[in-house]
Amino acid sequence: MEYQPILICDTREKNPLIIPDNRVFGEVVREKLDTGDYSIKGLEDYLCIERKGAVSEFATNVFQERFDRELQRMVDYKYAFILLEFNLEDLLKFPYGSGLPKYAVKKIHYNGKLLLKKLTEFQCKYPNIHFMFCGDNIMDILYSICKRVIEIEFDKK
Repeated sequence: MEYQPILICDTREKNPLIIPDNRVFGEVVREKLDTGDYSIKGLEDYLCIERKGAVSEFATNVFQERFDRELQRMVDYKYAFILLEFNLEDLLKFPYGSGLPKYAVKKIHYNGKLLLKKLTEFQCKYPNIHFMFCGDNIMDILYSICKRVIEIEFDKK
């Protein structure tokens, strides 16, 4: 029988991804992860996937010390990914097109270029963390990451 990996979704993930057909995972379970939103059962110490569902969420996080502390924890993972569920264009035009109400957009004192600067700083400070713009392809990217890590790590055993 072929190995059916179990995808772990952190219990604190507010809007978890809906895994439509389990073409990769035997099961999806909700469990507390120390860092990140997703991992694979048995590989929790190797694989950490953090997901940012909207550019507005990312824009808020990049200015918080809590986000930098999370990145510091992710450094210890062999496979560390931040999946951005939006495109580079969405980041660059922020706050416009972000879905924020007009009154909120008027109160924002930074733009997409500053967010790109922060993203670049994070990538330079934490070179082993892979920031990936996924747009609508987040499921394909999540599947691909998990499959590759499983192939690499379980082939060693």
